[in-house]
Amino acid sequence: MKRLGIFLSVSFLLALTGSSFRPAVILLLGDSVTLADYTEEGFAHILQEKLTGRAIVINAGFNSGTAPDALSHWEEYSALRPDIVIIYFGTNDIKRIDSGNETWEEYESALLKLATLAPRAILITPHRGHETPAHHYYLADVERAASLVRNLGYPVADIYSYCCEENQLCDYAHPNEEGHHIIADAILALLSL
Repeated sequence: MKRLGIFLSVSFLLALTGSSFRPAVILLLGDSVTLADYTEEGFAHILQEKLTGRAIVINAGFNSGTAPDALSHWEEYSALRPDIVIIYFGTNDIKRIDSGNETWEEYESALLKLATLAPRAILITPHRGHETPAHHYYLADVERAASLVRNLGYPVADIYSYCCEENQLCDYAHPNEEGHHIIADAILALLSL
């Protein structure tokens, strides 16, 4: 239901921009970090504020999301006619890989397919969190996922290199507002709007 609400809201906003200038439509695909319903200022909110008048930012992040999950909904996403698709998966994919419910090849294939389908794709490396074996969160796996993302041949906001320190996290894996500002700045550096 929430997904339908996003699409209807965006359709309405696009209809309101009936002038000859059409702001860019930026679609964010990702998991709970992208959704960021646990903080006031997630990176989607920050991007929208900084790009007001130049872009409409659609946050299609969803809790526990993985790249294959997003790929299965591509038809819905493409109906929004995004100009740029920002793809930020990894944490949940790694957990599924560790539990045997997904493979590294499936993760890579889904990311690559999403990027190929997008009119213009920007990938984001998974960020570093606080290693927590109880949650099957291992930094060696996050580093492997970041390396995989870097080598897909698309523009990359490489936040793994500098986000997130413990003081930039709400818990072991979710960035706080400072972490979200770092993510937003890395994305903005790759946009030319």
